[in-house]
Amino acid sequence: MGRSVVQHWLLNLAIEVPCSLGTIFPSVEEEYLNVKKIAGCKPEEYGESLLELFEEGLIILKSDFAGDNVDNKDGVAQIVERFVRLPKDAREVRYASRKVNSDSARKTPERARFEVTKAGGEEWERRAEPDWNHYFDQRGDQSDCEVVSQNRDLVMAVLGWLPELGGGRVDVNSIQIQKLDDYPIFYWKHLPSVFKANFAFNKADPRLSGDGPAWPREPEWFHEWQASTTSWYRKPWEMPEWPSE
Repeated sequence: MGRSVVQHWLLNLAIEVPCSLGTIFPSVEEEYLNVKKIAGCKPEEYGESLLELFEEGLIILKSDFAGDNVDNKDGVAQIVERFVRLPKDAREVRYASRKVNSDSARKTPERARFEVTKAGGEEWERRAEPDWNHYFDQRGDQSDCEVVSQNRDLVMAVLGWLPELGGGRVDVNSIQIQKLDDYPIFYWKHLPSVFKANFAFNKADPRLSGDGPAWPREPEWFHEWQASTTSWYRKPWEMPEWPSE
C-alpha cells in the first residue's frame, strides 16, 4: 500500500470531519464518515501513517483518556498502538441523540482524535488542489443563517436555490451581505476576502415538483450544479494513485 495515499486520506479526513481514532479503528466506518476506505489497507498501515504524520508535524493528537501523552512520539505511538489492537467488535457510542436508559451511557464518550496543523493543511492543499473560489459554507438555524464564499455569484446562487438545498424559503428583507477580509474558514486557513450573507428563512416545500422523495424528482441539471458546489477539491479516491478495489 502506497504510504502517500494513506497519508493523504488521513489528512483529508481531518479536514472534512472532527476525526476520532475510533472511527478508523478497528475498521473504517465508511458510512458514518462519508468516505471510501482504502482497499486492502490494514489497521497497522493507518497507524504507521498517523505516526509519520505526527513526526512530520502535519497533525496533532488530542485525547480525553487519563494518562495519554500526546506531546511526543512515544506517547502518540502508544495511543495509536492501543487503537490498532482493538478487537474487531469494538465500537464507540457516537450518536448523542440515541435514546438510552443508563446514566453512564449518556455521558460523552472518551475519545482520542487528530487534527491537521497549519503545515498539515498546507500539505493537504498541495495534494488536493482546492479551488477556493468555488468553496462555500452554509450554516445556522431559521433565525440566523449564513452563507460564506469568495465568490459572490455563488453566494447569490445558493440563496436562490435554498429551498432545494436547505429546505427553507429565504426572507429576502432580512438579507445582509458584507465583504470581510482575512476570514477564517478553518482553524488553520484564512481567505483574503469573502462575501458573507446573513439572513432568516422559513420552512418551505421545494419548488421542484414530482412524485417520490426530493432527490429523484430533481432534474439532472440541478444534480450537476449541486455536485459542483461541493467539488471544490480533489478527494483522495479521485487521485490517479488510488488503488483499485
